Amino acid sequence: MDGASEGPDFEDARLHERVLPAMLAVIERGDFSGPVMRKVANECRMSLNTLYSIVPSKNDLLLALAMHLQTRALAAVMAQMQPGDTDRDITRRAVHASFDEFTRVPGLALAILSATVRDSDDPDSAFRLATDSRVRSAPGLAAPFDRNTDSWRGGRLQVLTIGWLGTTYCFARGILTLREAREALDWLIKSAYLLPISPSAT
Repeated sequence: MDGASEGPDFEDARLHERVLPAMLAVIERGDFSGPVMRKVANECRMSLNTLYSIVPSKNDLLLALAMHLQTRALAAVMAQMQPGDTDRDITRRAVHASFDEFTRVPGLALAILSATVRDSDDPDSAFRLATDSRVRSAPGLAAPFDRNTDSWRGGRLQVLTIGWLGTTYCFARGILTLREAREALDWLIKSAYLLPISPSAT
């Protein structure tokens, strides 16, 4: 049986209250290498077996952290929505808010994104992660797009997902300045909205 299919136990309060803060502390120290699970367990004063019962693997830990950051970013965007906001307005805020969350701690984006790329032979892994049922079912994660989900099947979600990952990774590596990264995100959104909406959305 594939243990990865079970994923993190998002219902376990210890994941949010102890495990994820401990992982952030490990990343912030620049210590995200070697026996990461053991380091996180030590940081949150939890036995390794207990940690594995909550999060089966390092990749599941990365997934849980990514979902936590994305959910927090999009929840803030949703809280600031105004009646006249368009989908494009909301998308722009969501893209930038997610960028801010993933880059607020040095090394955070690199730890998550480089591991996703390195541990997968699937070039579409980033899109598959973004559309994973566990990701889409996370509270508030897809909320900005729920009003017209079908419109994202024409390629917009793919463009935004892959482009956002590339831009965030390049900023974290120092390839792009903060200004260049934000400009790239804005161009990304403009490009995504030039794509035709899927016929299924009409």
